[in-house]
Formats: sequence, C-alpha cells, structure tokens
Amino acid sequence: MPKRLPIPQLLVAIVSLGVAISPLAAQQGAGRSAKTAGAPLVAVTRESTGLERLSPGAEGVPPTVDAAIRKAEAHLQNGKRRYESGDMEAARIEFDLAVDALLSVADAGPGRTRLEAKLAETAEAIHQYDVSGLGAGEQDPESDFENSPLDEIPELTFPIDPKLRNQVAEELKATVSQLPLEVNDEVVRYIDYFSSGRGQKIFLNGMRRAGRYRAMIRRIFDEEGIPQELIHLAQAESGFSPKAVSRAQAVGMWQFILSRGAEYGLRRDKDKDERRDPEKATRAAARHLRDLYTKFGDWYLAMAAYNCGPLNVQRAVERTGYADFWELRRRNVLPAETSNYVPIILAMVILAKKRIFK
Repeated sequence: MPKRLPIPQLLVAIVSLGVAISPLAAQQGAGRSAKTAGAPLVAVTRESTGLERLSPGAEGVPPTVDAAIRKAEAHLQNGKRRYESGDMEAARIEFDLAVDALLSVADAGPGRTRLEAKLAETAEAIHQYDVSGLGAGEQDPESDFENSPLDEIPELTFPIDPKLRNQVAEELKATVSQLPLEVNDEVVRYIDYFSSGRGQKIFLNGMRRAGRYRAMIRRIFDEEGIPQELIHLAQAESGFSPKAVSRAQAVGMWQFILSRGAEYGLRRDKDKDERRDPEKATRAAARHLRDLYTKFGDWYLAMAAYNCGPLNVQRAVERTGYADFWELRRRNVLPAETSNYVPIILAMVILAKKRIFK
C-alpha cells in the first residue's frame, strides 16, 4: 500500500486564511508538512528527496506582517525576472518562497486583512505566469472535473481506525464552525478516503480551484445567512468547476438541474446557461439552501434536501417520524448517494479546518 501523504501544509494554511494558491504553488507544496501542528511556517530547505519541507527560522521568531509582505514582494519580483530570462525552475522556487513568506506570520493580529489581501494578490500574479508559461496551469484530465466529483466518490464500508476517530474528535474540540460538526464512523471513513490516493486528488484539486471563487462565495453566504462551511458543497458537487456536468445532467459549480435553476432565476437559452455563471449560481445556491433550512430547521437535512430534493427528505421524515439526518440514514429511507452526501461534506469541512491525516 503506498505511503499516505499528509494534506499539504501550504494548502491548509491558505484555506485557513480564506484564499487559495495557484495550481503551480499547490503542486510545489505537495510534499510539505509542519513538524508539529501549528508550527510557524518560516524558512524553506531542500531535502534529498526533492520535496520541500518548512522549518523554523534562524531565531524561531515569526516575522511581522510588514516584513513578510516586503520579503514576499522581493521574491515575487525575483521570480518575474527569472521567468523573463527563461529560468523556469528558479522562477518556480522564487514564487513559492513569496507565498511561504506570507504564510510565515504566526499571528497577523490587526494586519490580517492586509496579509490576506497580499496573499490573494500574490497568488493571482503567480497564477498568470503559471498559465502563461510555467506549465502547471495546463489542466490534465484528472484535475479538470468535467464530471461531478460525486460521480467519482465511492460508497465506503471498510472499518475505521479508532486512533483516527479519536484524533479527529480531539482536534474538533477547539474548532470554531458555523455548521455543527459531528464525528462518527461515516465521517471518519471519508476523512480517511480524502487523505490518500484518488480521494486525496479529488480533495486537493477542489482546494486548488477554490481560491478564485472563495471571496465571492463568502460574501454571498454572509449576505444570505449561510454557514461559510457550506462552501464545501461546491467542492463535492463540482470541484469548483463551472463546467462540471453530472450523470443526472446537473450543471455548473453548484450542480443545478434545469428546473431547480429556473426556480431560482437561472436562465438557459441557446446562447447562455446561467447555471454556469459562478456568481449567479452561487446566489441561487445560497437562497436555495436558506429556503431548505427554513423548511427543515436543520442544516444536515437542508444539505440532504439539496442533494435529493426537499420532497424526498420530507417523505422520509413523515414515514419515520424523525427529523434527524443520521436516524434517517440508519433507517435507509434516503437515497444511497444522499446518505453519503452529508458525511462527504463534513469530512471535507473538517479536513479544510484541521491538519488531520493518517
């Protein structure tokens, strides 16, 4: 069995700041991990394996926001010069060091907004070079989900490792979330699945794409009163790809079928399908989720209804007398995909919040 790699430290750190790096830096960070949870990300060294690992700085003192921004800008400019001279490998290293400099701030305090803005600006600048000539911006078949990731994710039945469940439960004690986070065997199985192999590719490819849409989704969710954690519905539904199409012909980042999209104002004609419009579809998804929560009074049931339709959930509640997702799941009164849908979303939320891996 291949050795399990940890969720890349670089990606998780960026997610915690609310932005995401370009595909180039995500690939470069694929072998990085902190030696201890919460360790400051400072200097970068090369190991004999060819993977980069973050290590403490000379004095172990995290830099200030101003110092980090200055250092990042210097590396960014160096990277641009290297790129223009044709030294692509050196450009990659400089661009990664620019990002690492911004991630090295352990506690940004009142400078957090400036740090986030600079990180987003740096990621976008790198992305432009990435797409233009460095090569990592070219999508391979696996990283561009024309199909919905939900069509790729299997039903899981294997036994779980009790140590992993205990680790997850312990990590969540200090976790802040607008969405209730329940840990059980079903959720832990998907945490395990997304931590290696094909599952890890699905998870990380979605995280890589999230950056260009995260600020927009966060704004709309705030305006509509939706828990920020439900951004991971788009990760599971489409991998944040507006081009995604499911086997059921649901379309776009939020995977609207034609009738549901029309219900929330998403028009389709011969020239345009607004289900593919990231902002319009996000607004529609937020309003749909809000309506589902108003109907069921529970975010897990709202998520289930988003997947299989409110009528199916309503009938399951009426048949059993239980307005509780886990009880409905235990009684096998929900579609199989829906039974796995909520655990998949919760696993993605938890992985994005915490550095949990085997």
